[in-house]
Order: sequence, then structure tokens, then C-alpha cells
Amino acid sequence: MSITLYTKSSDKENKVSLSWENTSSSPHLYRVFRKKIGDDFGNSVDEIFQPISLCELERLESDIKVLNIHPDIGEEISFKCYRGITWSIKKSASLKKWMEEPCKEDVRGYGMAKINVTPVSNKEFCENPDDFLKDTSGMYIYDVIVIGFSSGEDYTNENKLNKIALDSIFEFMNTNRSVIASHDLISSIFREDESLNKLREFFNVKIGKWKGENIFFDKGYGFTSSVWGNEVVVNKLDSVALYPWNIVNKEEKIKISYTHTTSNFAHGDIWFNIIPQKTEGESNWSTSQERAASYYLTTWNNTAMIQIGHNINDIEDIEEDEKKILANTIFRMKQLTENTSIEDKPGDTSIPIKPSITNQYTTEDRKVILEYTSKDTGSIYQYYVEGIDLSTKTVTESNIATTIVTTGIKEYNWCLHPVESDINPIILNNSHIVYNKTQRETVMTQSLQKGYYMFRIYTTDYSGNKSKVESKIFHVDGEVDETSNRVLDEVPNAVRFNNRYRGPQESCKTSSMYNQIDYNIRKLSGKIDRLGVMKEEVLIDSNYSYGSFVDIIDNIQEEIDIFYDVRGD
Repeated sequence: MSITLYTKSSDKENKVSLSWENTSSSPHLYRVFRKKIGDDFGNSVDEIFQPISLCELERLESDIKVLNIHPDIGEEISFKCYRGITWSIKKSASLKKWMEEPCKEDVRGYGMAKINVTPVSNKEFCENPDDFLKDTSGMYIYDVIVIGFSSGEDYTNENKLNKIALDSIFEFMNTNRSVIASHDLISSIFREDESLNKLREFFNVKIGKWKGENIFFDKGYGFTSSVWGNEVVVNKLDSVALYPWNIVNKEEKIKISYTHTTSNFAHGDIWFNIIPQKTEGESNWSTSQERAASYYLTTWNNTAMIQIGHNINDIEDIEEDEKKILANTIFRMKQLTENTSIEDKPGDTSIPIKPSITNQYTTEDRKVILEYTSKDTGSIYQYYVEGIDLSTKTVTESNIATTIVTTGIKEYNWCLHPVESDINPIILNNSHIVYNKTQRETVMTQSLQKGYYMFRIYTTDYSGNKSKVESKIFHVDGEVDETSNRVLDEVPNAVRFNNRYRGPQESCKTSSMYNQIDYNIRKLSGKIDRLGVMKEEVLIDSNYSYGSFVDIIDNIQEEIDIFYDVRGD
């Protein structure tokens, strides 16, 4: 038996289409693994392959079924779900409300009618886990287990997960189904064999001391560290931050309910970090250690841990963005499929090449024309598929397929401002720097006063990645230099319409017409001053069709013809 994987990137759509063929006719479940490999720009790369989400909302034939194991604490709350059914649940079981109650952004709730949550108390689950996890034929009912939400101190006595429960969760994980843990559940609040501490290696989380209580800690982590805050910042811009809820970009801070880490250190993928308002214990970290100590959400293979749950009194009304993050995490944890094709959206995260200014010259009326070019770089990904035979439990891996996702140049962003000199490029007059956007590879400035100017430009691709800024300082003295004889040939490029929308033949015809009319107007420049007007009319332009351009030129040519007729030339 063999599995053959094929990949095809759709650059503008920022996605990769994967399909695979299996020579076996037996029913299989599949997982798809992905790894981002290196580039020349210092962007983050993946050390190992990890399973990706196989949740495509438009192709999802059934709900993602979630079992929420929660402590039996907190008052009763009621809500009406998007199906019109009223539910009464414990506050600690608020996950169902978060996912299924209509919200201002979607009447189906943050789970988009695709996440179906069943709450069960820790106490009930511990009595006979298989009664909840499996159907009468012994098949698993759920795709994801979520354990929470409350503070660790609330998981005492009857609210603790016993050995039977932990063994059942471990067995569930071993079938490649997913588990999400909440605040405190992996920490030295508990003994090593309590709570999820027993399974912490599968979450790739290490445990340190907690407030001097020496219950246990992992080797090398014999200290306390706690980071407190109510804001997080994005650390990894990928599926959990983008799909299906597009939450943030890298510059934004996200409001969360007040929470903290509990001397637990994440060494998997960290998606969000808590912005410290208060820290306790050790804090003299390297950057990587600081991220590990301040994580808000981490994932590793088919596990995740999130810091929601610090205060049961606030748990019902956590921040809206937290609900989106949690929904995205559940969607990401859907990692098994019977299908033999998927579409992945790993993202072009590589920055474009810094623009190169290829030409710069000044017209007779002190307008400066600059030409430049850039190129987008792509992100390189590798994939393979793992197939599990449902009859024999045999696991088969496909070939590794490599693909690159390059969304392409979207626009150039440029600005121009006066500076003191080329040696001392201090901006004069406290000029405010405002970047203009264009899709063209040429710009022409307005007429400039004598002096030094700095031109800055950077590129943005269709994924929003920004290149480094290129700059050039030039001097305008009002004299015609040796390049001025090129104006008639080169100015058309400044008003040429973007070839993304118009073919090269139209651009050539446009340039040719412009040159001819430009020449005719120059012959009459002492009699009628239409050259500047024509340029302005054409430059307002970029959405003009070729026909509109012809109309403008024809109108100006008509004036010239009339003038000739009057003079009798």
C-alpha cells in the first residue's frame, strides 16, 4: 500500500491545494503534516513537521463535536443558543455559551454553527469516562476534549481528574484526537500525577515552582515565574490568529480577561504572549525564555493550553477576542479527515525584496520622475500525509511534497520630503511623512523648489508583508541636465496605466499617442499652454480605460487642429 501526495499553490488566494491517492481500498483516516522551511530573510521556520487543521468550513459536513470537562462550581447561568434552545449550565461550563450563543458578528455564535459543545462535570466524567467519550459500539463520539474553565484551586477533591479519567484522555489523544487544557491545569499547584501534569510532555510544557511550594518541578525549572496581564500580543501569525476569525495583525494588542501564567513554560508553538502588567519570581530572561514564560496560548501536535479561567466570577463574560481565539483553536484541533483532498492556507509570510530605484531624472519644469522595481518572495512549505487503516490500524506515510506560496506585489508605498542636505538628511520644516500608494513602477512629482529631497519607498504584497524601506536623496537645481533629452521618451512611463489591467499593446499605443501630441503641443507652447493641462488630465488617470485616454488626447488634438486652422499653418 502507498499514498502519493500532490500539491498546487494558488498564489493570489494565498493557499495550497493538496490531494492524495491511496492504493488501498480499505477505509482510512488521514492527517496532514506541514513544515515551513527556511528562507534568506530571517523569518521564523518550523523545526519539525506538525499536523495541520483539516477544518474547511465550506466542506465541513458535520459539526466539530467537543466534550467540555469542567469543574462542578459556579452559579447556574442560562442562555439561548442560535438554534433557539435555552440552556442552563454552570459558569465553569461557559464554553457552550461562548461558541453557540448568537453574537454581534455572527448570529450562529463564535462557533459558526460548526462547534457543538457537550458539557460534563469532572465528577461525572471520572466515574466512567467511556460512557461520555464513546458510543455503544465503542467508537469515539468527539473530535476534541476541552478541560476547563476555572482556576486551579477549584480543581480540588471531587473536581480533580482521577487516574481512570487521565488514562482515558491519554487513550483519546493516542487516536490523534485533540485535547485543549485551560488555566493552571499543568502546574505545580498539583502533584506530578494529578491533573494534566501526568500528560505534560504531550503539551510540550515544563513546570517550575509555584510560590515556594515545593510539590515538584521539572529539572532545570526550580524557580517561580508568573506573568500577569489583560492584554496579549501576537507571536505567531498563522491559522489560530487568522482562521476563520481574522483577529489581529502583528502591531495590535488584544484585550483579554485578567490572567497569569503559573510557573509553566511553553516550548511548543506560542501564538500569543501576555503583555506583563505584573511579574513574580524570575524575570531575567532571554527573548525565547520570556516568550516561554509569558505564553497565553500554546499548541503542540494535537494539544493546546490556553490561560482562560483565572477568575470564575468573570468567566461568563470573557473578552470577545478571547472567544474568537478559542474558536479558532478548536477549529485548528480538527485534524482527522476521511477526505483525500484539502485546501490549506499557510500564508505567504516572507517579506518582498526591498525596492530598487532604477532611474531618476528631472524635467525642465522641475518635476522629478523616479522608476523602481521590486519582487515578492514566497514562503516554502513541505507536506506529507499520514493514513491510518481503520481495520488494521496500520499507519502509512506519503511522499514529502514541497511548494512555495507567493502572493505577489500589491502596491508600492512612497513619500517625498525636503531634507537639509545629502550629508545631513534632516527633514526640514517638521514635515509630516505620509506614504502614498501606487501600483505603478514610476512616479512623477509635482514641480519642486530648489533643494535636497529624500524619496522613500517600500513594497507591500497581497498578504500584507512589508519590505524594507529604500531611500534616495537627490538635488533639484532647476537646470536642464544631460538626461533632460529623455523626457519625451520617458514621461509616458509616468502616466502609463498598470499592465496588471491593460495589455502591453494598449500601453504602447497610449505612449505613442502621448509622444505625438506632446510633440505637437511643444511646437505651440509659446501660443497655447496646454502641455501642463494635458499632463494633469492624464495623471488623474489611473482608472481611465484606453478609450478614455483617447478621448482626452483627441480633445487636445482638436484644439491644436483648430489653432492650426485659424492661423492657416
